[in-house]
Amino acid sequence: MDHSFAVERFFRTLRQWLRVVLLSLTVRGIQTRLDRYKLWFNSHRVHQAIDGLTPDEAANGSVRNAPIAFRAVDEINPMITVERLKCRGDPHLPIVRIEVKLRAA
Repeated sequence: MDHSFAVERFFRTLRQWLRVVLLSLTVRGIQTRLDRYKLWFNSHRVHQAIDGLTPDEAANGSVRNAPIAFRAVDEINPMITVERLKCRGDPHLPIVRIEVKLRAA
């Protein structure tokens, strides 16, 4: 992995986020928001450069789930669930969980 690209991308994302959330100018408020951002960036946001894993998953040696292949003519009905959350209540740090399971027709 090109670490210089990953670091540049991190700071680009951080700058975009900071433009929106740095309305609280106290040191404590800024630190709280930076802690939320760190948790979101490392634990919830997937990264293209590390095969769609989060940095925490990559550091722990996790692998992506195998894709589920099916065609319209197959007798398979996927069950898809989408869950939208906010990291520690911060609306600028979205967490989207998509789960696909197979169920028989």
